[in-house]
Amino acid sequence: MFDINQGIIFNIIKKAREINIADDLTLPENRDDLSDAEWEQLLAEYQDDLSYQELKDLINELEPDQQQDVIALMYIGRGDFTKNEWIEARHQANAIKIANRAYYLISKPMLADYLTEGLAVFGYSCEE
Repeated sequence: MFDINQGIIFNIIKKAREINIADDLTLPENRDDLSDAEWEQLLAEYQDDLSYQELKDLINELEPDQQQDVIALMYIGRGDFTKNEWIEARHQANAIKIANRAYYLISKPMLADYLTEGLAVFGYSCEE
């Protein structure tokens, strides 16, 4: 079940709230095959944002299984899966290439809200 350090999630939420990814960011249908350069181009307007860089680094420094958990938690918080479907959510998250996971997460304008809701589903609060 959910087994990632809450402090890590709190840090990701905090950094995600500091950047404002546009709601109208248009992502290609087949995101899994995007190269780093293509992701960089999609998120180009955020490249000089220190919070963007810190969030990207924070996610990239996680172990692959931790990244997978963060994505699965986002799916649950977004309502794609229920708490009881954690294994299925992790399986879906595993389909995202490891090299693309930070970009994939950052491209979600409501990432902080989804992760906060995901934590709430598991009985955790993100109040500071």
